[in-house]
Amino acid sequence: MKPLRTIAGLASLLTALALGTGQAWASKLPMPPTFSVDADPVTVLKEYPLGVLTRQAVFAHHGQPDKKVTLPNGNRGWVYRVREHGARKTYNDPSGEALTLTETREGSRRMSYTIEFDSRGIVTDVLYNEVGPHDGLSAVQVQAAADADNG
Repeated sequence: MKPLRTIAGLASLLTALALGTGQAWASKLPMPPTFSVDADPVTVLKEYPLGVLTRQAVFAHHGQPDKKVTLPNGNRGWVYRVREHGARKTYNDPSGEALTLTETREGSRRMSYTIEFDSRGIVTDVLYNEVGPHDGLSAVQVQAAADADNG
């Protein structure tokens, strides 16, 4: 019976060490910017830390993605849609069925950020898409331009 207690104690110790190490490691990760309607996409892409965040860290910060995709280069991507919050109203269609819709203002932007992960699960790029002037920007592109301007 004693060896079983020793194994259980050792397992508890290893779990505690792993959790403590994980917490210390997580506290040293840079905080990515938040995706929001009010945030300037160029600033978000310029400040997004590349090459250090894992899927777990991204999930902890941004939550569940709206969609998971495979990108043309074979890497995985998580898509986060940014929406303007409108008023929710309920209407009755001619059959009497109630429909709840979110009303947004005319010309509201449809935006999304796609976080690209390499085969190890590390963020390698963030792609920004909208129907508008900043369509198709990437964090690698914006950060390279900023480095060229500073150096």
